[in-house]
Order: sequence, then C-alpha cells, then structure tokens
Amino acid sequence: MRTTPAIPTLFVAAFFCLFSLSCKKDNDNKGPDDDDYGTENYSPASTLTAERPVMYTGTDTIRDQRRITEYLTRRNMLDKFTFLSPIPGDNFSSFSMHFKEGNKIQLGFRNAEIIEKTASQLLIAEIDSSVSQPVGEGKAKRLMSLVPLHSPRTVCSDFYNTPCKYRALTPVMVADGKYSIPYVVAYVSVDEMVSTPFGMANSTTYSSTQGIMLFNKAMISELDYDGGINRHDTLVVQVLTRAMVKQ
Repeated sequence: MRTTPAIPTLFVAAFFCLFSLSCKKDNDNKGPDDDDYGTENYSPASTLTAERPVMYTGTDTIRDQRRITEYLTRRNMLDKFTFLSPIPGDNFSSFSMHFKEGNKIQLGFRNAEIIEKTASQLLIAEIDSSVSQPVGEGKAKRLMSLVPLHSPRTVCSDFYNTPCKYRALTPVMVADGKYSIPYVVAYVSVDEMVSTPFGMANSTTYSSTQGIMLFNKAMISELDYDGGINRHDTLVVQVLTRAMVKQ
C-alpha cells in the first residue's frame, strides 16, 4: 500500500498560517487616520452639556453670570439660554449617525460624506444640495449670519441678497475616540443712533439663533465696527454639546 507523503500538506498548512498572521498584522495597523471608518452606528444622548453663556461687546468680554442674566431679562431672552448643566435635549435638533464604507456616512435620513477629518473634528457635507435664503440688509441679521463657522456665506458670492445652491456642512466633534454634536445658542442686538425727521433717535434691532454649529469666534471683531461712536453691538453666546452613544 502506497503512502502519500505528508510534507506537502504540512507545507500548505504552514503557508496558510503564515499568510493569515500577515493579514492580521496588516489589519491591526489601521489607526485613527485611516480613511475606512467602518460601519458603526451612533445615537444622540438624551441630555446636553452646557457651558456658561458669554457676552461680547466691541470692547469687552463679560463672563459675570449676574450681568448676563440681567441683560437677557431686559431683552426678554432669558428663556433661550440655560444656567444649568446637563439639560434635557428635547428642544434641540439631533440625528443618528451611521458610518458606511470609505468616507460615506448617513445623518438621520440624509446621505452625506466626510470631507475633512482632524484629531478633534469631522466635517460632513450632505450629498444633495440645499438653497440658501438671503439674509437681507438688517445689521443684526448680518451679524448673526457670521456666528456659524460653516455656512453658505463661504461659498455663495452674493450670500446676503441672492439664493444659491450649496452643500450643507455639519461638524461633529471628536475627543478620546468619542463623538459629540456641537450646538450654539446666540443673541445679538444692535443699538445705534439713526436720523429721523425729528432728529437723531436710538434704534434697536436684534436677532437670535439656535442650532448645530461651531461658533465663529472671528466674528467678534465685527462688533461695534465704528468704535461704538454711533453704534453699540452686544452678542451673547452659549456653547453646548450632545454625546453620541455607540449602538
């Protein structure tokens, strides 16, 4: 009876084992900078963490919570801000997050893609375009349009007067391998002296916003652009975050 040598079988087994270890090593080398985000799912937490409101003028940054509370009370805007943390997230929009292959991602029912990644942030652009709404001529509304770090103004040449198509951008914060949604609540008022048939008079205009965004701190330099001689601007900003829970 003829016996088949076992060497080829052992050789194949050894080769397969070596190949498997090699592949595992390659996969283990994937780090946080790899473009393949996997297929993970995240849901928004039920509460938000709130930082204390901060008030900005053209000349000062005010963190005194008593002064800020008094100002917001005079403007009937106190209920827009919170002085507690954490708070329920019922009054803030949110989305689930589903990572797909490569840089594709789904935010709720919206298809999107990751267009920028840093150690602290993902910047996500929707696949379908939206149409911006003109801001108009109001000074308060124009200042408020500068509050979001990412907005249509960066891609629309006549953003203030003409609608234009753009891809909505959503920032997601990254810290210690965990994701969170950033929010901003803001209120701006513009007090200025204007000419009337009866002489100069004080005029006040205001605007407020609340949404998913990062605060554009560069816009603080736009407050009191004339040095406060004929115009005084006040901006109150509160930053909040909502953790994303891995499913």
